[in-house]
Amino acid sequence: ASAAAGTLSVDIVDAGGTPVSAPSITMGAMALSFTYQTVNGTFGASAQKIRVNNTTGNAQWSLTLAATGGATAFWDGTPADYDVNDPTANAGDGGDADNLGGQMTINPSGATITPQSGCNTTGLTLGSSASYSQGVTDTITLLSAGSTAGTNCYWDTTGITVSQTIPKEQPAASDYNINMTLTVTAI
Repeated sequence: ASAAAGTLSVDIVDAGGTPVSAPSITMGAMALSFTYQTVNGTFGASAQKIRVNNTTGNAQWSLTLAATGGATAFWDGTPADYDVNDPTANAGDGGDADNLGGQMTINPSGATITPQSGCNTTGLTLGSSASYSQGVTDTITLLSAGSTAGTNCYWDTTGITVSQTIPKEQPAASDYNINMTLTVTAI
């Protein structure tokens, strides 16, 4: 057997299709609170679309999102941090070793898929809402393509909902950040 010709790739592109050099998601602002809070954001916008391009002969692939730092990753900020994958209620700290609370949920189910002109969305399935949980759910599927999906096409995805619980009394800061990695894998 030989590998299918062409490439399968993912990138973040602007409205004109040019790769974005430093893509980002802006989450909602929150002030210090004595109860836990939830902030929201959107992954995939007209200026930062998620583009999967498949020029191989294999129609099947899966697009996933995970913290670049792996299962022990967390939101890094000054003067404090918080977790991305602790399922403890009310953004509390659970059984992992980092002494941080907080959990991110990704909901691609209501996202919009825009195919390249001349292509369609047949065979594409958006993922379900899921929350990161250390060692249990470290990767979340955003989009998958079945055997009836097209090839020699690209698809842009926008409008994936992101929510993050923030622990009570979390210090306010403008520099909280976490690096995330998109991966597209042939099936």
